[in-house]
Amino acid sequence: MKKHSISISLSLRFMLIISAATIFLSLSIIFLLHRFARSEKNRELLRFTEESCAKIQAFGIENELLDLPYHISYGIFDKETGTETSTNDPFIPLLPLTEKKSRHYFEKDFYIDQNLNIFYFSKEIEYSGKPYIIQLSMDLERDPNLQFFLHLPKIIIFILIPLLLISFFMCFLITRQTIKPVEKMTDSAKRIFHENSSEYLPVSKKNTELDNLAETFNALFKKLKADFQREKDFTGNVSHELKTPIAIILGEAKLIKRWGKNDKKQLEESIDTIIEEGTFMEEITKNLLQLTKLESGIIKPDKKEFSVKALFQKIQNEFSSLYPNQKFYIYANDETFFTDESLLHQIIVSAVSNSIKFSKGNTLIKLIYKENQDEKKIIIEDDGPGFSEEIIPHIFERFYRGDDAHQRSAGGSGLGLSIAKAVSTVLNLSLTAENALGKQNEILGARIIISQNKKL
Repeated sequence: MKKHSISISLSLRFMLIISAATIFLSLSIIFLLHRFARSEKNRELLRFTEESCAKIQAFGIENELLDLPYHISYGIFDKETGTETSTNDPFIPLLPLTEKKSRHYFEKDFYIDQNLNIFYFSKEIEYSGKPYIIQLSMDLERDPNLQFFLHLPKIIIFILIPLLLISFFMCFLITRQTIKPVEKMTDSAKRIFHENSSEYLPVSKKNTELDNLAETFNALFKKLKADFQREKDFTGNVSHELKTPIAIILGEAKLIKRWGKNDKKQLEESIDTIIEEGTFMEEITKNLLQLTKLESGIIKPDKKEFSVKALFQKIQNEFSSLYPNQKFYIYANDETFFTDESLLHQIIVSAVSNSIKFSKGNTLIKLIYKENQDEKKIIIEDDGPGFSEEIIPHIFERFYRGDDAHQRSAGGSGLGLSIAKAVSTVLNLSLTAENALGKQNEILGARIIISQNKKL
């Protein structure tokens, strides 16, 4: 019953609407028919009154009006005395004069066990110079039209009850068919939730409201799965990367506990190692949190136009203070770039840091700006050993350091270029890596390219 509660509820509401509409229509019809019947009665009484007046003038005031219908009574009264001179129903009293329309008169229990319920019409006539009142009345209790009106509510109820039952079952069937796709969608959603299934809600591609709802839920499921996967990756990455430094810290702590009290050199070495590994752990955690924020859309870019050359010079000054012997060449003029400057700065810094870290000896780093009719490019290029072909597809993967850099001795968290890739996605930029090649296809160095489509 609970499963079909919506169908029953909608069916009952539809039935109530039909009931209200039927009752309103019935009352309107009854009202119109009643007015029509009243008008007909009025015309009938007026007609019989005029005919009766003509007969009185022709045959006398005391002549009985025998050709009236059985349900019409008449009375002729002396206006001065109010006495009845002629009638076919002596029980009906003299009533007030009417004007051009008949009147309704009702008196409860007029007879022993019956009400006086009549329409009447009366007018003053003159016969032999004496005023009289002729009064014609129509007994509504014997009127066949009235009997129809009396039985009309029963007829309507007799018709209404089966109509409502039929409408209820029809509405129930239609509603069940209508909500069946919703039930299927609900079952699929439950299955996805409980079984952690990779399936999605079915879409009929008819572009209906239910299809739009299914597509919205599917987009939500995809986002939830992506968020869950990011959380899972974050936990796994943190667990994997922090395993070694935690082990090192625990080992050094045990050394301090065993030898550190008496061995000052061991104490200092252990403390330095703990600080180094703690710093490494802090860096990994910070970078992973930033990566998660970028991928989940928490970080929103603040895009504006700025000078490319000024940004290149800023980055050169920052690295020159850390690496005084580092050489930079800047190839940019007065060009401008439209994006979030601070986030683009982070991408370029990650690329430059990677070049410095994995180049043997001092390297020359070029910061290049190029532009054509389709796109703008920022190129970070060095004259180092370049990339091995097998590692190029993995350069932007998390914790991938490449070649000898797989070892922690290479330094860094292994997340710099992964973060740069995530930042580029947020900025709607393309980030790729390749080798700079000479005329004989010899490797001249590594190259990281940031591209912006002008049409986007």
